[in-house]
Amino acid sequence: MSPRRIVAVLLLAGACTERATVATAQVVADAPQHAASTEPKTETDRGMLGVVVPRREIRIATDEIATIREILVGTGDRVEQGAPLVVLDDSNERGALRSAEAALRSAEAEARRYALEARHSSTQVERAQRIAGILSDDELTALRHDEGSAALGSRRAGADAAERRAQAQRIAERIERAVLRSPFDGVVVERLANAGAVVAAGEAIVHVISDDTIVRFAAHEGELAGLGVGAKIRVSFPELDVVVDTVVETVAPQIDSATRIVMIEAALPMDAALRGRVRAGAIARVRAAG
Repeated sequence: MSPRRIVAVLLLAGACTERATVATAQVVADAPQHAASTEPKTETDRGMLGVVVPRREIRIATDEIATIREILVGTGDRVEQGAPLVVLDDSNERGALRSAEAALRSAEAEARRYALEARHSSTQVERAQRIAGILSDDELTALRHDEGSAALGSRRAGADAAERRAQAQRIAERIERAVLRSPFDGVVVERLANAGAVVAAGEAIVHVISDDTIVRFAAHEGELAGLGVGAKIRVSFPELDVVVDTVVETVAPQIDSATRIVMIEAALPMDAALRGRVRAGAIARVRAAG
């Protein structure tokens, strides 16, 4: 069976390089009763519409048909990087590993036997050379032939043992890869299969999103002057009475030809309390804060 591995579709919602951002998050101080008097009169005044998305997202799957032995997490569970999520059935691999380990032990014993024979033959030749003149040329030639044969047998046995060892290691690695792990800290948002199910190659089993989130919003080409990378912006969530001051991380290099807008992404630094309120999918309003 070919090695199993995690086929993960990582949706990088932000830039590939991490940028340190100095930002603050605060609860909106305006009381709800004043909202009517301060509400922006136009869509432009209200700010650009944005949405909160996870910085990273992954759907765990295998690259071949597999049977799920156990799913160790449920929807809503928090997971750390490296935490096991899914255990696939590895009974065939474990049987193959036992056979491979038995073959390895036999090959190693054979290699040791040939190594002893090679050393013995070498010793015989050394002794024969010290008493040159007592043994005939034919006898000395026979000893040297035995020495060469023993050395060749030792090398072959050693190579066979090395191949058996590598084979056992490959099977052990397949068994290790039967445990599918989280590649980052995050939360499980979906369980897409159950224990005992047979999943096809590429079929998602568990969906995980990162704790770290960003805000993605669209700006018209006429508004780009103050929205370059590093520009200060204010992200508000009117429904939640939350405001976050942050900076732009990425600006798409191309303007959409039909809508004349550009997609922009910004960090969304929040403490644990705010993160529990502002979740992925939340709608935001974004304004330049300069």
